Amino acid sequence: MSSKPTAIILCDYWYPYISANSVCVQAILSALERIYNVIVIAADEPVENVASNVKFLSVGDIGINSALKRVKRSQFLTRFLKLSYKPIAAMNIFRFPIRSLRWAHRYAKKAASVFESNNVRLVLAVSYPAEAVLAAKFLKRRYPDVTAIGWFLDATAVGVLQKNAVCKKISSASAVRYETDAGKELDGMMYLTSASPLAKSIHGENNPKLAFADPPLLSRNTVRFTWNPREGKVISILYTGTLYNPDRNPTRFVEGMREYCQEGRVTISFAGNDGEILRDLATSVPNVHRLGVLSLEECNKAIEDADILLSIGNRSPYLVPSKLFKYMSTGKPIIHLSRGQKDSCLPFLKKYPLALVLSEEHADIIAEFSAFIQKLEALSGTEIDLSGIYPAAFPNYTVELIQTLQEKHFHERTFK
Repeated sequence: MSSKPTAIILCDYWYPYISANSVCVQAILSALERIYNVIVIAADEPVENVASNVKFLSVGDIGINSALKRVKRSQFLTRFLKLSYKPIAAMNIFRFPIRSLRWAHRYAKKAASVFESNNVRLVLAVSYPAEAVLAAKFLKRRYPDVTAIGWFLDATAVGVLQKNAVCKKISSASAVRYETDAGKELDGMMYLTSASPLAKSIHGENNPKLAFADPPLLSRNTVRFTWNPREGKVISILYTGTLYNPDRNPTRFVEGMREYCQEGRVTISFAGNDGEILRDLATSVPNVHRLGVLSLEECNKAIEDADILLSIGNRSPYLVPSKLFKYMSTGKPIIHLSRGQKDSCLPFLKKYPLALVLSEEHADIIAEFSAFIQKLEALSGTEIDLSGIYPAAFPNYTVELIQTLQEKHFHERTFK
């Protein structure tokens, strides 16, 4: 039997091509396994091995995921279902799409079942879902010597400071309360670096429990860029992820590229659930392809084959899409459709030498794209120092933060 202590990770759905959180958890498993025996407790188990010695336990389906799958072909029903869950979120003290305390107790019960037979020293709760963080609070009360850390990859209070509809105000207020309470009881709170101002406003500017990192999706210290479009000079552009109105809608970009698509100079492909946004575009604009939801392997292959990767920004300054770091890890060019000056992706892309940021409302898309291609031709052979530009986006960085928070907790418990 291994002498290493055990770490329990509470996470959501274990399908990396659906859950960005599980992608990030998977990225740190190898580094975490060097220190701990790792047990992942999630809503379901992976369909294939994602790590050699990690044990997976399932708590079963969490309501809204199955409900959304059943209505995914209907945009109206999808919107209705999401809206119907907002009052549930508010009543349960946290933001959509949280369900009920019943699921939090289910996570905690499953985790507690392994405490007696394992030397558990760490509980890492990934939010979303908030049930995972609530379960960590329950476990902390029962096992105070165990370090409990909340990892806010999907910043639950991302709605904070939004002054729009009443639902958002209720949602934001409940999110602040949820995170404030978690910060009081847990031993550490890890946030994205982009969410640092928000986290400090909630938990205090100099709170020693706070730690910040980028999505841990970089694995190569350096990458070499080679510009080598496919034979015939057809340039392939790929977007991966979910599309929805209004923020994740690439219509203006596709329309702006219509001329090049019609001439056969460019293909634009979309992998993921497009919510029927692309149905008419794919019919009216040549060389626009809907690939649908792909497996992780298929998605990785599509990214590998693409010449340019397409990114769509966030209006929130606090939440960075994890796919942006996966894109940068390839050393491929990125076209980014910005969503205002507060788009959280912009500071990262400013440092990336192969990025074109388009403000679609004002851009001459064809002209800027043509100039970008000329720039790429000149940059072919460039080596990009990812570790120097984005040190906080590597798995070891996140694991070191976890260790630092645990050591602080151990010191406090020892000398209390």
